[in-house]
Amino acid sequence: MSISSKAIYKLSKREWELLNAVVGAWTIREAARRAGIPYTTARKVIMEWKEKGDMAFQIDYQKMNLMPLYIFTESKPSPEPPLTFSIRRAYWNRPLYLIHALVPTVYVDKYIEALGEEPITIIKAYTYKRWFPGSLGTKYNEEAGMVEYDVEGAIITGLSERPPPEWERSDKAPDKVDLAVIQGRMKDIFMRPGDALERARKIDPSIPDISRQLLSYHVNRHVLPLWRGNVVNFYYESKETPLTVYLIKGDKAHSAAAALVSMPGFFEAAIDKNKSLVIGQPPYRETTAVFEILERFKVSLEGGAITLHPENLVEKPPYLWKYSEEGKWVWPK
Repeated sequence: MSISSKAIYKLSKREWELLNAVVGAWTIREAARRAGIPYTTARKVIMEWKEKGDMAFQIDYQKMNLMPLYIFTESKPSPEPPLTFSIRRAYWNRPLYLIHALVPTVYVDKYIEALGEEPITIIKAYTYKRWFPGSLGTKYNEEAGMVEYDVEGAIITGLSERPPPEWERSDKAPDKVDLAVIQGRMKDIFMRPGDALERARKIDPSIPDISRQLLSYHVNRHVLPLWRGNVVNFYYESKETPLTVYLIKGDKAHSAAAALVSMPGFFEAAIDKNKSLVIGQPPYRETTAVFEILERFKVSLEGGAITLHPENLVEKPPYLWKYSEEGKWVWPK
């Protein structure tokens, strides 16, 4: 296979080093220091990345007792249930909508009931993965300045993946201050905690106004233990390379999903029992690699690739702190 058929993203060596540094950095200054480049250069590049991709604050949902749900329905729920983060039109062999929500484990059944119809498919992400530049299915060609996929490395990743663990249901929740900081970081991975708290208080004055010292305590003791690193995904023009969903079923669906999301061009994987969902924007030339992995793990692709409309039909994401009261998740009355 030629280099051009493997190449997914074009990044200079400096950009590649910065990308790896961003994964584990709490601030832009820290990312610049790790990458060995000036702060102003790092900030300029990161601002450019924000314009052509998605930068996500990755957290441990299991520790938060929040279950990521991906649900296919025939119609768009109206109104959408609480804690719905996105609804996208899906193009398949029939009309579909893909709903993404973060729901407290004790309210998963209540959320599904609130949809008002029997879902076509429900994926509970007992294991949730995002693509990272250090993944075995990814390699950097320094000579060509290209980020490429590595099918053999992806398969090794899949072979080492274990079936998703069972989750205990609990209503224990982070407090409002912690959730305000987390949600600020979900909007901007480098948002300062003080700015996140101030932003949340403008939306909801009931959030306590605390000292800088106490806020630092919240971040160090509560937020940082939940943080699993930052994620950067680069988008192609959607008209040329559509956003695609792969619904995988079989005993090794967890392995196939982990393998796919270890390769550049794949963004996230939600892994359930004997079924998984992978979302990405792989170039058409990468199709053979997809089917090589599916065949290797003897899993089926339900209905073929599903194309997503790029626009989110939810006007604004829910504010997580509104569902936390006295350290417990609550369902709105």
